[in-house]
Amino acid sequence: MKEEREMSARRLFMEGSSLWSLRKHKEALQRLNKALEIDPRLAEAWGIKGMILVNLGMIVDALECFDKVLEINPRDPTGWNEKGYCLRNLDQFGEALECFETALRLCPSDNRDIFSIIMSNKAITLLEMERFEKALECCEEALKMSPTHFEAWNNIGHVLAELNRHEQAIKCFDKALQIDPRDPRAWYNKANLLLKTGKYEEALECYDKALDINPSDPTGWDGKGLCLLNSRQFGEALECFDKALKYNPRFVPAWVNKGFALSSFGKHGEALGCFDRALQINRRLVVAWYNKGLLLYQMGKYEEALECYDRSLEIDSRDPITWYNKGLTLVRLGRLQEAFACANRCLAISSDSEATERARMLREFVLKRLRSQ
Repeated sequence: MKEEREMSARRLFMEGSSLWSLRKHKEALQRLNKALEIDPRLAEAWGIKGMILVNLGMIVDALECFDKVLEINPRDPTGWNEKGYCLRNLDQFGEALECFETALRLCPSDNRDIFSIIMSNKAITLLEMERFEKALECCEEALKMSPTHFEAWNNIGHVLAELNRHEQAIKCFDKALQIDPRDPRAWYNKANLLLKTGKYEEALECYDKALDINPSDPTGWDGKGLCLLNSRQFGEALECFDKALKYNPRFVPAWVNKGFALSSFGKHGEALGCFDRALQINRRLVVAWYNKGLLLYQMGKYEEALECYDRSLEIDSRDPITWYNKGLTLVRLGRLQEAFACANRCLAISSDSEATERARMLREFVLKRLRSQ
């Protein structure tokens, strides 16, 4: 009886794994969940389920799956690598780094591809921690171990993009796509960089390529929507954000971007609803508090806007533009001394010339008002 149950669980796992490779995520999850009902200690099923949930943007749920993998087999380097990936996406960089280092210690010395993947993930984590030279060293080590490995080229491109070495980054993404043109991740990374540098038409082509491969991926629809939003095609952008939310109603970036698009239409009430929905999912989402504050300011709701900026600064106190906008709001409320302090705070931490100039103008304006009192 026990043997039959194990065989049944294994069969369902194999079916789920095959469906996952065909990117049929919903059907794959159904098979894997049935397999795990029969055999909760089937580590491979927990691992594949976690990877699918990562692709769907359900990072917290995925993390639980990889914890299950490691509970069953604490010496699985892939489990530690995937757990680190989840923690990094939750901004828990120190813990993520520990996971990648554990994975590297456990990785067999002859498994060059897995070693390369883990090392390049470690590189991205070091990048997030602003340890740039160490990040590049890890990337070079990953490519040395596996010079024709997709993950290594894709991740070194990501590191170079973050270091603003854009041309080199694009070459890395193109190299990754030569190795595997059917993996959407390099298309997304290339698209994101083109979007960042204002090359919207080229970015749109890359998002479309990724969506041809996986049309139910909310990341692709959200990115395509951002391209259209920046091209001032608001209606088409909204359709893309709605598509992203159709495939994953908890995909926070699409709620924020939909809110921004709606505010551009003057639909302030609906836009606020989108920002609130994003904050229901993640109360520590700075971009949602900030954009909600901006919108409330535009609506003349200065006290409520101030509350949003304060919540944003509780999470990230080193964002100069939030200090500047808080200062503007305090001017509207007649709290000039506090506005002056905000302008000074912005100047103290800003490395952006535009934010610095705005803060100087705000400080001069407030000083004139104070002297005239």
